[in-house]
Amino acid sequence: MSAKHAVLGLVIEQPSYAYRIASGVRRQLRFADLADSYPYWALEKLETEGLVRRVDEDGRPLRNGTQGRRAIYEATALGVASFEEWLLSTTAEPPLRDDLHFRIALCRPRDAPRMIELIQGQELVCLGRVQDLTRASEADALDGSEWDRMVRVISRDAELAFWHARIEWLQGVREMLEALPAAPAYRAAAIEHDTAPAPRQAASQR
Repeated sequence: MSAKHAVLGLVIEQPSYAYRIASGVRRQLRFADLADSYPYWALEKLETEGLVRRVDEDGRPLRNGTQGRRAIYEATALGVASFEEWLLSTTAEPPLRDDLHFRIALCRPRDAPRMIELIQGQELVCLGRVQDLTRASEADALDGSEWDRMVRVISRDAELAFWHARIEWLQGVREMLEALPAAPAYRAAAIEHDTAPAPRQAASQR
């Protein structure tokens, strides 16, 4: 999993306590929108796989369950090799379809009004994401080294390009659905169908 290897990369770059690694994940991998608990889960997983280990402040390994010592996470030789292999490997093809794609593919004309509502909601989410990215990039424009700033710009631009393309696609789909002249009629027909009384069963023959 890419996010797990990204956490491993941060450990290789700067061995530290779990909370500091988690802070680095939130700062450098902001674009990934990971849960706050993810870095801690990833560290446990990496330790189980032998890719990182816990040591004390003198560099002595800590066993699982050791109490009373602040654990520092550092990468093992296997972890460094695994990270380098992942970093230089061929990337997988990015996913093309999501839940909304399947809904649109399977909807019927009578579903057009509801699809328009869902798409409008998605547009707002995407616009909010663009605004968050813009504010965040302005806030830490001068933070870190030149290399760190360049990497952040590359990551930010990649995500902004994704969200802008998503917004453009959503707007195009919504405009096509809104252009359907029968869309209101389909809504009325669906309501009439849902509220119509059930047909009476024919009386049984004697």
